[in-house]
Amino acid sequence: MEPAKLVVVGAGLTSGLLCHLLNKAAPQLPLQVWEKARGAGGRYNTWRPSVGSSLLPNHEIAAVTGSGMQEAIDRPLAQRPCLHADLGAQYITAFQPECHGHYYEALVDASVLEEISHDHIHGGRGNHAQQQHFSVPGGMSSIPKFFLSGANVEFGRRLRSISASSDGGAWLLQDECGRQQLAQAVVLTCPVPQVLELTGSIQEELEPHKEELEKVSYSSRYALGLHYPVEVWERLQSVAWSGKYFMPDASDVIVWVSISGLDAPRTAQELGPSVVVHTTVPYALRNAETSRETVQATILEHLHRLLPELEGLQPVESKLLFWKFSQVYKGFHHDQEIRPAALQVCDRPLLLLAGDAFTKSGFDGCIDAAEAACAAIIGAGSEVRATNASSAGLAEQITKAEL
Repeated sequence: MEPAKLVVVGAGLTSGLLCHLLNKAAPQLPLQVWEKARGAGGRYNTWRPSVGSSLLPNHEIAAVTGSGMQEAIDRPLAQRPCLHADLGAQYITAFQPECHGHYYEALVDASVLEEISHDHIHGGRGNHAQQQHFSVPGGMSSIPKFFLSGANVEFGRRLRSISASSDGGAWLLQDECGRQQLAQAVVLTCPVPQVLELTGSIQEELEPHKEELEKVSYSSRYALGLHYPVEVWERLQSVAWSGKYFMPDASDVIVWVSISGLDAPRTAQELGPSVVVHTTVPYALRNAETSRETVQATILEHLHRLLPELEGLQPVESKLLFWKFSQVYKGFHHDQEIRPAALQVCDRPLLLLAGDAFTKSGFDGCIDAAEAACAAIIGAGSEVRATNASSAGLAEQITKAEL
């Protein structure tokens, strides 16, 4: 069995950023990424309904949108609009532009990000109106995919165990299908509770940190994606927002609703709108074991109260997703002002834990974690740098994780 130099577990944002940084700092470093799902993204999840693979029938579009659609219909399929709905993160807020501006610039230059006006987002908390926000026209998963470009990603590989090799010079990884891989260094970016469930000698290495790792907690919530026929746009013309936060006095079930992305124009739509609903954390915790049919019915009942324009309309397609691990609520050493931006569990062979549990949820937190992990890898196990736990965005992260 040939050893891989480095295996990164998870294909979310932290992993993508880490691969991007390593490709620049050590382009010859052999690197594999294991991802249990069928695609990249993690909590930057993008749902692409089956009805979005092509345009609706010509006569249906013409009946609603009038002239101008034939040009779109005649486009090659690859150039036609792609329907999607983001079920995880909804938009990007630049909490630390002074530190991470070049990441935003790279994504804007590649047309992955587009700056949006705060007017699109109603009900934002804190300094929301003073901060810079970006939408992702191609779907949130396009951000980690951008950074993972060129990486060797193996999808459908769920890690089950990590143990020291017989000579102690590498890690032996085994997936749920029993396939094994030797690695001289491993970075785990999956949620901390999933790390604690791994079997093998890794548990002995984690023992000195286990008490603090077990204190890491996440919010949970449901996300419901709904795709409606194109004529529903006419009903939504009167809605003044593209995304809105709701307080408990408006609904004890729903905290957020968005309509077809925060930058979608409301005229000359070629595809029907996609509506995304996020539930409150308390509702999700109370109903984690409730049947999905009951949960979806309850969400729709509350959605129609908040957005009566949709009442009586049937979606073409829907998807309900339970985020057991949503925003980080209490991170690693959450009660300390200064804490490591990644956790170095073992020096040789190198084993790192990285991700927003060690910094904060959101784009900036993942950057901090990826930069710390990259520095430790390039430094062959040198000490992971510390970061300020009270840095920008942490307060908003905790607030969102509570609602």
